[in-house]
Amino acid sequence: MLLSLACSFSNGQTRLVADFPSGSAPGQVIVQVYDGERRDTVIYVPVVDGKVDVTFPSDKTRRGTFGLGSSAHFIFEPGTLTFFIDEYDVMRVKAFEGSLTDRLSAETAFRWKMTKALSDKLHELGVDTALDDARKEELFQEFYAQQRETIRDYYLSLLDKNRDNYLGIKAISSLQPIYSGRPEVLDSLMAKLSEEAQECSYIVSFREANKTRIATAEGRMFTDFEVRQPDGTVRRLSDYVGKGKYILVDFWASWCGPCREEIPYLKEVWNEFKGDRFDILGVASWDRPASTMAAIKELGIPWDQILDAQQEVTSLYGIEGIPHIILFAPDGTILKRDLRGEGIRKAVAGCLSD
Repeated sequence: MLLSLACSFSNGQTRLVADFPSGSAPGQVIVQVYDGERRDTVIYVPVVDGKVDVTFPSDKTRRGTFGLGSSAHFIFEPGTLTFFIDEYDVMRVKAFEGSLTDRLSAETAFRWKMTKALSDKLHELGVDTALDDARKEELFQEFYAQQRETIRDYYLSLLDKNRDNYLGIKAISSLQPIYSGRPEVLDSLMAKLSEEAQECSYIVSFREANKTRIATAEGRMFTDFEVRQPDGTVRRLSDYVGKGKYILVDFWASWCGPCREEIPYLKEVWNEFKGDRFDILGVASWDRPASTMAAIKELGIPWDQILDAQQEVTSLYGIEGIPHIILFAPDGTILKRDLRGEGIRKAVAGCLSD
């Protein structure tokens, strides 16, 4: 396995060392190698006389983890990285001055800071008895919008400073949710990466998925698909979309909690606007038909469904998570993507008021 790994890595050596306290040394540690954001290889490294001293071929576009119960994250950069267990029994890494691994630690700290800030804001608003729920939601959305700007600026800067290593790849991954409705921007950001970083298989896959996002972005004509139903019939998206109505398509699954949370919003919109100009279609994705049907009955969903839509269908629209709700114009043009909550009614009402 090490020989195979060596063939895929660039020149240079990454040395990983650890010296465990006497009597507490494990029999082995686990080194996990990640290609971009996907785990690629798992390597079991023996601990000999309480020590680990192992060398890997370097590749700055890859990160790894080192440990057992807890793991420290690092980048496969040329140099020596020293691992140790702190007083809280957590694996840590000590890198050399100016290392990419130190930058990775700073990026991790930034993410935790942003997460904690959101959690603290939710708690602050939750205990404020002077505000009603609507005002709390408004204030939280304002705070969240500011956080997104901070996150965007951080990762744009991180990309500019790390075009040839994993941190640039991480920046692209982190900017994807922010630019989910602007895939052409993501394409231009990927072009900033070095040639080596662009050859990372994660980025190659990301670019291919982004082409799909561009092809199905807002303003583009719908992409048709067909799915054989449990009764043997075939249903197509074009049976509903492009037929002269505004159609709201909900890609969902029975097991998906956030999908279920959107159903009340969809019901309100359907009850208010259904008719000659508007309808809703469910596309049950990544789910078993029997489970979907049970959920439809349980939740009282009245609109039509395309059952048993699997990865091929969602891939056509670059959907990586559900629920994903898309509003189509009467001619089949994609008007809005990734609608949620109150935004669903606002988008539909805006179209129908024209």
